[in-house]
Formats: sequence, structure tokens, C-alpha cells
Amino acid sequence: MPAAEKRPPGHTTWYGERFSFSDPATWHEPDEVALAMDGSGRRHRKGIRIGYMQERIVEIMNRYHGPLCLLIDEADNVRPNADALLTFLGKTLPRKVGCRLILIMLTNRLDREKALDPRILSFLKKSDFIFEPYDALDLCEILRLRVAKALDESKVEEGALRRIAAYASRETGDARKAVELLVKAAKVAEETTGRLTQKEVEVAAETLEADKTEEFIRALATQQKLSLIACYVSLAKGRCKSSTGQVYAVYSQLSQTQQIKPLAQRRVSDMISFLDLYGLINAPVVSRGRYGQTREIAASLPKEVVGRLLHGDSKKGCNKWRELRSPTD
Repeated sequence: MPAAEKRPPGHTTWYGERFSFSDPATWHEPDEVALAMDGSGRRHRKGIRIGYMQERIVEIMNRYHGPLCLLIDEADNVRPNADALLTFLGKTLPRKVGCRLILIMLTNRLDREKALDPRILSFLKKSDFIFEPYDALDLCEILRLRVAKALDESKVEEGALRRIAAYASRETGDARKAVELLVKAAKVAEETTGRLTQKEVEVAAETLEADKTEEFIRALATQQKLSLIACYVSLAKGRCKSSTGQVYAVYSQLSQTQQIKPLAQRRVSDMISFLDLYGLINAPVVSRGRYGQTREIAASLPKEVVGRLLHGDSKKGCNKWRELRSPTD
């Protein structure tokens, strides 16, 4: 192809020319700070110096006069030095620019200021505003908007939305939880009556948490899942608690049944700690005096989930799991 006809990078039909912040056709009109950062990352493949970025920010902000708001979301996640950033924004920057800066920092942690240098709190002159969680009326309005966009309104009862809003506001007031429950209830309605009523909401609320747990269990690695099954097989003999040695004995038999090379007991003990960390079992460390320390393993999953865990796997040998015995049986 001649040099004059050479096309720019990118797909000529789908994407056109290379994306650029300075081209209004690609997105809404960019602000000056975005324009200042555009292109700089391409020249600094290994990152941009903080000093260079500060110079660019000062240069662009000097074009403004009057009040200027800077919004920092998730302010508690600033890494690695939050004090240095706040010193620049609250002390250095106002001296170098002609506009009046208003800093708005959003965070979910009420105790964030305890981790800051007291001198920073002094010159920031901050005022705290606490946004209350959504109540049931707010959540109900949010759910109506979602239903209008995604579902057939004629098949959704108002009482069902009120029930979802009541569940979510009673726990955390989180709109994401309410929408998640709405999605689950809509799936239940699709599989049953075709209408979203309070009954479908109750069924969805009961199964939602169990579904999350089962999804996490399905994502476990083979040895982790085998260790989890060994814990519940050991507990299925009528005992309330099991020790690490009892669980390892069952795990060894499971490994032979599944034709998997067993791990050492120390590795299985580490996996039990992992399962305890994520709430799949309760395994506190207890002292046995001169006999050392061990973990007392107890169940933490609902009986329905345990039943599906022990009987729902299609691997070879799953029907023999309950027939396994630990040395003390």
C-alpha cells in the first residue's frame, strides 16, 4: 500500500482512529485536568513522576479563577502516602493557584482521620457530613426505576418491591443488596409462576446466601474442596467437633477413592485454616496442654448446603463419602 494511503492504527470499521481525550467526538467534552494528563502516559511507559504531575496540575489550574471543587472518591485507599497527597492538595496547591479550592473527600471509614498526621487535620479545616443509609422508601423508589427498565411492570407486584426494600433496609440499607435480591426473585418467578410476588421474594431471600456459598465452593481448587468434604464427612458421624488428625484420616481415604495424590498433613492443616478464614468451617485453635495444640473443627454451613456438598458431586466415588470412617469410629 502506498505511503499516502496508509491507514491509521485501529480497526477502520469498528473503532476508527486512535482514541484521544482531546477529541470531543469520542466522549463528552473533557475537563482541563483530563486534557493535561492525556498523552503524558504514552511518553512515560514506566509511570509518571509525582513532581511532573503536580506541575501539570498547577499549570492547568492557574487558568481558573473563582471556586474550584476537587472530588476524591475512596480517599482512604490513597497509596502509598496519603499524607503527602493531602499536604499537596490542602497546603501547597492553594499557594500556587489563583482559584479557591474546595476539597471533597468521600470514604466509608469514619475512623480514617486517626491515621492522618494531626498537622494535616489542622490546615484542612474539614467539616464532616455523614450520609445516612437508604431507608425502605428510598430503596423502593430505586427498585421501581430498575423494574421499569428491566422487567414487565404488569407482572411485578408492589408488595414484592416493598418486601425487598424492607429486607435490604433492615440489614444494611445497601441498594446493591436490594437490586441483587430483586434479580434473584425475578429468576425465581421466571422458573415458577411467571409473576413476581412476595412469595418469590421470600424464596429468593432464603436461597441467595446459600447460592453465594455454593458458588464459592464450586470455585475451590480440587484439594481445597476435598479438604472441605473431609471436614463434613468427619462431622457427619454424629460428633459435634473433629480434630485435624480425624479430618486428615478421612481426607486420605477420599484421596484414594478419587485417585488423587494426598498432601501432607501440614498442607491439609493450612487448607483447614483457609476454609476457616472464609467461613466454610469453624476451626479455632485450642490447647491440649502437654499434648500440644490442635484445631477443633465444627460445621458452619447450612444443612441443605452440606447435603448438596456431600451428595451433589458427580465425581467417581461420591456415593462412598458417607461410608468413610475415621480412626475413632
